[in-house]
Order: sequence, then structure tokens, then C-alpha cells
Amino acid sequence: MLLVSGGDGSLIPSGIDEAKQKVSVEESVRESIMQYEVSVTEGQTWIYARVYDPITKTLALDLLQDVARRATKHGIDNLLIDARGAPSMKSSIEDYNIINYRLEELGFKRWSKSAIVVDPEDKTHHFFETCTKNAGYNWRVFSDADHATQWLDSVQPVS
Repeated sequence: MLLVSGGDGSLIPSGIDEAKQKVSVEESVRESIMQYEVSVTEGQTWIYARVYDPITKTLALDLLQDVARRATKHGIDNLLIDARGAPSMKSSIEDYNIINYRLEELGFKRWSKSAIVVDPEDKTHHFFETCTKNAGYNWRVFSDADHATQWLDSVQPVS
């Protein structure tokens, strides 16, 4: 795995860095307080989202709505959320409600793949993963970004 500088001193896999570099200005969300950034790279099979702040219910819903809009616009159904350094601050009830009442409404498909990359010690996103699986969605949490991109790019049946 080739690691490159993420610009903030972190090391990230080159595939994610390339996705970030190829983003056009029109395709990049830059919140005034930079809570997150969403990008679509030509030829990529997944949408890339980078979260900079702890993930609250409001931030999660804003991000998911933005991702869903871009997924529809570009015909891309898979998603990679880079949540390293951004622990979930949502309650279990908020996670459950987002998954069971909002994902389908926003247009997320149960057969698409969504990966959340977290810091190895961050366990705050695992309940979200469990709830998505229980609701029939295909979301996985990874602590290794390279494994996440390999899974997203794989064509094998998903288990």
C-alpha cells in the first residue's frame, strides 16, 4: 500500500488522495466551517466524503443528503466516508432512526456498498454498521482505508 501525505500531516492511501486531487471546484462541498467535503472523481466507482468534525445527527443528515444528491446526479451508488478523527456523537436511537427512516427516503439502495473508514481505536461507528446490516443495507466499518477501497472496488458477491 502506497501512503501519501494528506496535507494535514496524516498519511492516506494514494487511491483516496488521487480522488481528492481530481475533484473539480464544482464537485467539492466546502462548508463555511469545513465540517465535511464530498467529491466525485470521473471513472471512480464510489463517492468520497471526508468528515472533519465529530459526527452529530445534523451533520450526518446533511452529509447523507449531499451524498445522495451527488449519487443521483452521477449514477454512482457506492460511498466511502473517511471519518478518521471524526467520532460519532449520535445516540443509538439517532443511528437507528437515520438508518430505518431516512436512508431509503434519501435514495440509498440496500445493494450498494458504503464504507466508513475510522481510526483503529474508534468504536463509535460500529453500532451504525450493525443497524445498517440489520436493516438490509451493505455498510462496513474499516480501520484501514486501503481495505475499504479494495472492498468497494471488488465485484465479488457481498456477504
